[in-house]
Amino acid sequence: MPPSSRYQLPELFAEHRLRNPIPMDAPIAHADADDVGRLAAAAFLEPERFDKEVIAWASETISLGEFAKRVEAATGMSIETETLDVDALKRSEDPLSAFKGITAEFLNSQGYTLSDEQLSKGNSFGVRFTTVDEFIDKNKARIVQLPSA
Repeated sequence: MPPSSRYQLPELFAEHRLRNPIPMDAPIAHADADDVGRLAAAAFLEPERFDKEVIAWASETISLGEFAKRVEAATGMSIETETLDVDALKRSEDPLSAFKGITAEFLNSQGYTLSDEQLSKGNSFGVRFTTVDEFIDKNKARIVQLPSA
């Protein structure tokens, strides 16, 4: 959702196109920023439970292509998807595109998911994480508006 999504996915707002150097079928750990607040509040209220803990968290794993399909189903919008060529982005004269290409190359080599152990640990702190469908439902009005930049 805006504002960071305008940087990450600018064509989504202007053209209903999801263009990204992450392959559309690559699994990605879904995280909602609101969940960070719930985790922080829980840690503040019970610091002894969270002392010296490193928490990797997500509600589920989903690809960008599947995310686009779920947004289409929930909103009735049509979203075109395209995987961008990482090497072309890196060669771009636009510094932001070059940075996105270099970042994508690194992340594509590392992956975008959490291990079952990480997901289990993240869920062990008693904070319920927002699912992808809940995220889409919660943000549907903002998604449908898709104001241009």
